[in-house]
Amino acid sequence: MEASTPAPEPAEPEPVAPATPAEPEGVAPPAPPAGSVPATSAEIERLRLEIAHRDQMLLTARERRLGLEREIGRLERQLDVAIESQREAATERAELRRLLGNVQLQVQSLLQLPPPSGEYEDAEAAPDAALDADEPPPPPRARRPEPRTAESIIYAPPAGSPELPTAEIPPEPSPRRARPPRRGLVDDARGVLSSLRRLF
Repeated sequence: MEASTPAPEPAEPEPVAPATPAEPEGVAPPAPPAGSVPATSAEIERLRLEIAHRDQMLLTARERRLGLEREIGRLERQLDVAIESQREAATERAELRRLLGNVQLQVQSLLQLPPPSGEYEDAEAAPDAALDADEPPPPPRARRPEPRTAESIIYAPPAGSPELPTAEIPPEPSPRRARPPRRGLVDDARGVLSSLRRLF
């Protein structure tokens, strides 16, 4: 007795797409939805050029930003140097003011001193006398003859009579060369004070 074989199951039918109705002849295809424009090759090229131009502008802006940052750094360094110079100048001005105050005090103390004594005057006159001694005496100048009068005529004594004594004419004093006045300590202090005042 032969074994019974199972009968094959019937295959499911495949879905069939619905048939689209054929467009009637003479009718235009449907228009694209509103807002959508078909891109052409010219439009695509224009967009590429715009993108390249924007990239170039962005690169230029970045370069300018870097240049401005370098300029800002240089100005900041110059500002630091100027601040340091002003600080040093302020320190120097304070030091000069302190020195000026000391000089003013010294000048005031010198002005309050009594006049120099005779010894100081003799010490100042000694170099002047030495200078006068070193100078050669000026040559004597010829005197112009005075007009003769009846009283000034001297009659020669007759022979055998004693000679009349004649008075000797004293020589004229030699002219003394004028010397500039000597500067004292007060004058030197005043000169230093005036020079310091010009600095301010």
